[in-house]
Amino acid sequence: MQWKTAGEMMPRNKVFALRGDVEALLNGSVDERAIQEPVLEPAIDVRQTHDAYLLDADMPGLAKEDIHVKVNDGFLTVSAERKKAAGDALRSERRFGRFERAFRVPEHVDVENIEARYENGVLYLTVPKTERAKTRQVAIQFK
Repeated sequence: MQWKTAGEMMPRNKVFALRGDVEALLNGSVDERAIQEPVLEPAIDVRQTHDAYLLDADMPGLAKEDIHVKVNDGFLTVSAERKKAAGDALRSERRFGRFERAFRVPEHVDVENIEARYENGVLYLTVPKTERAKTRQVAIQFK
């Protein structure tokens, strides 16, 4: 089963975003910083074991309370917000803001028993498979 983000399943959104960027560029209303600065979007690895899907999301510098995980309408969504520190910044190189990543949950996962832990700036999610989804060995009958 291949895990896909919502954006990968809806490439049309990327086309509309590109169209908006091109129109803004042609109209001269583009903030050059927006072009040069990367979006706050953490890297997320998705792995699979016999019993579960494992997601590891790099989220350094976030408080556990600022990270949210939910499952709704067949999507597992990870969202968070990195807030700016109080005071006037003399120099700011870190990215701040809100982000959200959504993944379509494969069929036959046990959404009631998803586990999440946050350790050393990494969010670890374990999405258990149901018995139906697990690979099983089939005995061969010899006659």
